Amino acid sequence: MQYDIDKINDMISRFKRQNLKLQDITIYYDMDNCLALFSIHGLEEKALSEMENRGYFEGLPALDDGTKVIPVLQSMGAQVKILSACINTDFCKPEKRAWLAKHFPTITNDDIVLCEVGQTKAHIIESAGGDLTKSILIDDYGHNLIGWIDAGGFAIKKTFSGKRRNIPTIKNHVEIFKILYDLDVLNK
Repeated sequence: MQYDIDKINDMISRFKRQNLKLQDITIYYDMDNCLALFSIHGLEEKALSEMENRGYFEGLPALDDGTKVIPVLQSMGAQVKILSACINTDFCKPEKRAWLAKHFPTITNDDIVLCEVGQTKAHIIESAGGDLTKSILIDDYGHNLIGWIDAGGFAIKKTFSGKRRNIPTIKNHVEIFKILYDLDVLNK
């Protein structure tokens, strides 16, 4: 998916003009295929059928140094929150919370936002009083990223392929530090 380069450039300029420090920013992380390996490339159909089974979400492996990066971001003053969509079962939300408690114990329940599949993530945060202009969404799903940018937020694409796109992209979570540095957030 290619993103509108003018929108991306505007997003970067808008964020930089605010002259923010890391402590001013809220970073929202998606879970599935961002922090947790929801599906291995080529096995998406299998994952989509297995997610209906109890234990699926709680048993997912963590991805790409996220378990190391998030506590460092928090220790540096960033507010880190989870923003993840859930399927309509009686176990998805409790399993995602249990998974986060196991892999990300520094994330409190108050910093976990679980919405329904199909809800617009930007609207969820705005309706709760969040300031998207000072927020970053890290997500693998293009629709979520575009909605976030259109609502005034900063979006980062989490990728598995490493394919570079015209939107800020990370393959491994440690790459967020370079993006934050390039935004002049870490230089203050």
